[in-house]
Amino acid sequence: MSLTLQFILVSIVPLSFVGMVFYLWYKRGKQRKVIVRWTFALLATAVWASSVLRYYSAGIFPFLILYNWAIIGLYAFSLAALFLLMTTAHTLFAPTGSGNSAVVVSGALWLAALALDPTVCPYVIPNFTLAEQLIRHFDVWAAVWIASWLVPVVASWMLTQQVSRSLPRSLYRNQIRYWLLVLIIFAIGGIWASIQQPGQPVWQETAVLIVLLAATIGTISLTHGQLPDIQLAIRQILYRLSGTLIIFGLTWLALSLIVRHVLPNLPAETDPNLMLILIAAVFAALFMVINRLVTNLMKWIFLPSKAKRESALADYTNAVGNFPSTAQLGQIVLRYVQSSLGVDDGWMMTAEDGPGGTLILRPLSHLKESAVIPTTAVFAADSPFTTPLRQEHTPLIQYDIDALEKFDLLPENERDTLRAWQRILFMPLHAGDSLIGVLALNHKTSGEAYEQEDFDLLGSLDDHLSPIFAQVKNLAALRQLNEYAFEQNQSLIREKQYLQEFIGLYNQYVNLITPELKRPFVNIEDQLLELQNDSAQNPALQEKVTLLNQLVSNYKQPIDTLVNLAARVQMRREFHFQIIHINDAIDNAYHSLQNMADARRVTFEFDRQPDPPPIYGDLAQVQEAIKHLLHNAIKFNKIGGQIRIESDTDGSEVVVRIQDTGVGIPTERLETLWQGFTTIHRNGKNRLGMGLPLAQFIIQAHGGRLSAESNYGAGSTFVIRLPIMHQ
Repeated sequence: MSLTLQFILVSIVPLSFVGMVFYLWYKRGKQRKVIVRWTFALLATAVWASSVLRYYSAGIFPFLILYNWAIIGLYAFSLAALFLLMTTAHTLFAPTGSGNSAVVVSGALWLAALALDPTVCPYVIPNFTLAEQLIRHFDVWAAVWIASWLVPVVASWMLTQQVSRSLPRSLYRNQIRYWLLVLIIFAIGGIWASIQQPGQPVWQETAVLIVLLAATIGTISLTHGQLPDIQLAIRQILYRLSGTLIIFGLTWLALSLIVRHVLPNLPAETDPNLMLILIAAVFAALFMVINRLVTNLMKWIFLPSKAKRESALADYTNAVGNFPSTAQLGQIVLRYVQSSLGVDDGWMMTAEDGPGGTLILRPLSHLKESAVIPTTAVFAADSPFTTPLRQEHTPLIQYDIDALEKFDLLPENERDTLRAWQRILFMPLHAGDSLIGVLALNHKTSGEAYEQEDFDLLGSLDDHLSPIFAQVKNLAALRQLNEYAFEQNQSLIREKQYLQEFIGLYNQYVNLITPELKRPFVNIEDQLLELQNDSAQNPALQEKVTLLNQLVSNYKQPIDTLVNLAARVQMRREFHFQIIHINDAIDNAYHSLQNMADARRVTFEFDRQPDPPPIYGDLAQVQEAIKHLLHNAIKFNKIGGQIRIESDTDGSEVVVRIQDTGVGIPTERLETLWQGFTTIHRNGKNRLGMGLPLAQFIIQAHGGRLSAESNYGAGSTFVIRLPIMHQ
């Protein structure tokens, strides 16, 4: 590699640190102090990384500038370690005293290294012997300089380890583990950076690349709260990297054999394309055969939890294969989790979508050992607790809720609810993209923290429980719906039986009372007839008899009307429902009133849908209702008037409109038009109006509606709406 190319590659690294600074502030969170300290650490590291460029700038810059550039780079690196310690102290929930003391000691070492620097110090420390070794001024300075970056790194590692050991299994603990990895990689880079050999930049270049890796991981861990488990991430990397390397090595070996032993033995006139085809065939065969073998082998070595997951799945399938009720399924799952993870306190909760996207958690089942009985809780749609449950398939740890800044916006009432529950792990259960339930678990009986194997088991449970749980919930809903339909059906049967008995009793009463109401008038009329015959020669008596006849007729007329009404109501005591078409009822009603319309010279105009959807009803009764409306439209229409009949479909209803050009209905009359049977005053006599109430009764008995519109003096419009029968 040429010096120019090396210079270009090395110059990119400092710019990478600067780019991390921009990314850090673009993704900044609420921990501003942490962001500021890590920014200084990145900038100091960028200055140190840029000092490596001096190896390639000998002919460009003066010696003095290159020399000072190297010195600035050394102290920039130890200063970066100091800011790394300060970032660690403010990132962790570490004891304040320990962190501050470490910062003070590290700062003192940095100043001491600067003061002892032979290029800065105005005096020289005399040589002395220690353990039979000659110690020079330079050796003292080198030891102090190494300590100036090593002490803060070691202090950071000790603080991080102290916090990590006290944490339960959680997202925050996982973040702390990533920070430990940052410290380890940074320390390795510091060791490489401490190797100074004139004219040998390889040590410094390697150190820059190692520290660049540490800075990248550190920036990601500070800007992302949801990180994969570090052990699983390392296993995945090793799994993919080792598989790639093995396939690469075998492919290289095969190609080497072809180039060294096969191609030289081929005839000189062999077509080069044939050689390429041979090489491609070997590569394809190797890849097809080796890829699956290597993948399975690496998975067995680096991802052994796969086998345990399959075993757990088999046991679980046997446990829940009988489709129990939701509560029984919850108990089975909790017992399975209890036996697998050693948990004695756990809940199974159903998740429902509430108004406005809220999350409703309802208790379904809990272990008998539970000290706290679960309660129903409602969480806001944008709550930091709701979002990860709906979007993630990984457990949510209570410690993360207390520690991570993204949960700072959690409403206080929701935080109080979670504290009252006293759970430490919430495992969401998803059916597709829908959250259907939550497993809420407490500590293990052994006191151990939840590990990745436990998370794998819960993940397997989520994958295979959720579809079954969703089907069980649907089955339970169908059972409830069936029970409700059965209860309603039984209620309708009893009500129908009651109505039939009531109608029978009503008919008996009408049949009994009708002759009894008419009998007194028959006797009175007979007596008046005899009296009228006897008073033929007595004009005064004849006049009184005539007056009595008139009074008896007036008293008899309401009785006849009531008897007639009772008879017409009796005709509607039983409906015979079947599939009918509204146009048939319109035609029958129109033809029955044709003579009445001709007598008043009233004409009809039709605008009917040719083939309307069928309805479920009694044709004779619907025809009777339409006949009442047409009868009124003819009777109250003007001589030579017009009646327009329309039939159409509106959504799930068949609509019939009957519009006349009569006198219309007064506004005050419209308000009381449907309030029972009404009295009509005509020719000085009171008559009971029965047509409209009977029509309304028939239409409503078919599940429909009857309404009226009118402009007084300009006619009326009656609208019938009946539900369509969906076949």
